[in-house]
Amino acid sequence: MPSQWTTGDHLTKEENGYLKIWNSFRDKQLLFDQVVDLFYQESKTPKWVDSSIVYSTRDLTLVQLFFSRQFSTEDKIYYMESGTGPFKAVVEIPPDHLKVIKDGKFDLNWKRIK
Repeated sequence: MPSQWTTGDHLTKEENGYLKIWNSFRDKQLLFDQVVDLFYQESKTPKWVDSSIVYSTRDLTLVQLFFSRQFSTEDKIYYMESGTGPFKAVVEIPPDHLKVIKDGKFDLNWKRIK
């Protein structure tokens, strides 16, 4: 999920051009290799990527990637000093009235629990 779905004056011609590609994948699940291909353009990657787990089962984990539309070379990418590249994990903790603790852990799929 890009940080914006429209073109921007602060983006390069190439970055704005990627928008057609991002829009073609809007609301679709991508495989790991597809994400790598999209995130590596002309030796550049998104400046930052926030990742969060949306849903998880024994057979599937759905991770949402919210990312900068600005692409940068390695020396200008956020989080490089921590060794994670542009990626940062975001963990959403359920509010107390939805928090179900089992074996000392809350259910990762708390948003989907009815």
